[in-house]
Amino acid sequence: MRKFFFWFHLCLGLCAGLIILEKCVTGIILTYEKQINNWERHQTVPYTPAAAGTPKLPAEDLIAQVHKEADITPQEVTFYSSPTEPVGFSTDDMTENEGSHYFDPYTGKFLGFNTTGSRQFFRSVNHLHRWMGLEGKQRNAAEQIFNAANVIFFFILLSGIYLWIPRKMTWQHFKPVLLFRKKATGKARDFNWHNVIGVWAWLPLVLIVGSAIEMSYEGVRSAIYSATDSSQQGDDKKGKKKKKGGGKKGKGGDQFAKKGGGPREDAAGPGNGGERPREEARPLNVAGLNAALAVAEQQVPGWNLVRARIPENQNAAFSFTIDKSNGGEPQEAGTLMVARDSGQVLRWTPVEAETLGRRIEDTLRYMHTGEILGTPGETLALVVTAGGGMLVYTGIALSLRRFSNWRKRRKRPVPVAKEKEKDATLVAS
Repeated sequence: MRKFFFWFHLCLGLCAGLIILEKCVTGIILTYEKQINNWERHQTVPYTPAAAGTPKLPAEDLIAQVHKEADITPQEVTFYSSPTEPVGFSTDDMTENEGSHYFDPYTGKFLGFNTTGSRQFFRSVNHLHRWMGLEGKQRNAAEQIFNAANVIFFFILLSGIYLWIPRKMTWQHFKPVLLFRKKATGKARDFNWHNVIGVWAWLPLVLIVGSAIEMSYEGVRSAIYSATDSSQQGDDKKGKKKKKGGGKKGKGGDQFAKKGGGPREDAAGPGNGGERPREEARPLNVAGLNAALAVAEQQVPGWNLVRARIPENQNAAFSFTIDKSNGGEPQEAGTLMVARDSGQVLRWTPVEAETLGRRIEDTLRYMHTGEILGTPGETLALVVTAGGGMLVYTGIALSLRRFSNWRKRRKRPVPVAKEKEKDATLVAS
């Protein structure tokens, strides 16, 4: 049985090793995507808060001013509790590489948008992570291959833990596969690294790779909902495969913003100095948002951001996402529906109120990147992903040594005694 699992493990590794290595390398690069994008955004979108005690513009007034001057009809508006953060506007017609518009919450002045070099770089790495950066039909084929590599890696991990267990359950036999040997070289070093890294990184890697499979295959996702007797209807799929942005990362260019961009080139107002005629403003009705936003801010003490979704139906209730984290921690977020006319709470849905299937889905989504545990979780994901890359390296090195030794044995001349014995056997037969 052990021999079967060994060759099963080896053959799977040789089939998908290079793809797994590529996913590990790009996953490592994407680890701190959110933090780097936010840092660069603060450099490219400078914002100095008003003096203490200066009142902010009411939300309705701010949105109306931005809509009038910049011809922006927001799909979502993100308000931050920190006084050092501007207000972010996202629309539904932004291109993939654009980021949110940012405006001064005190004056309504346009500050800039989140189309940064790092954002575009990470999006390119994300595409490499998911489908090797290919486009069109080649992208679909590459994505299927990469998804299959996730499944192969999962079975490599399952067979690996079986092979790791020593034949004899003594400390003398456990020690070489639990602790690094400083003086080991060559094959002994590779064997030691392969086993030690494999066992210590095994559980986090199983969770990371298993969550990738859930995001890769709709059938797995549906099975989770069926097994938990949960309905997918009404789910907004907020954590789905990173519009890749998820392959591994896909956190987007800004920690909270979705798509974004700058004011339209044909619009008068900030962004072009008013030199071109502005298109007629589209209808926008945010009446009641001030009262609804006040209710949302009081719903969760210690909130970090409140993201208001502006409904297309001008009489519909307002929907808010309230988050106490920096994004990526679903256990710290909830959604709130507030009536436009009365300001009454229609529905409050913290994570505990979500269906079990949805909670599992969100947990797996952010477990894949480590974001569910914040920056420490992302750092842990980085370390074990680097370990995954080392498993590929040491596994291939061991395989090449095995192949080289096999070739040497094939070329080695047969001893004279064995030749004579072989000849005698042939004569006797």
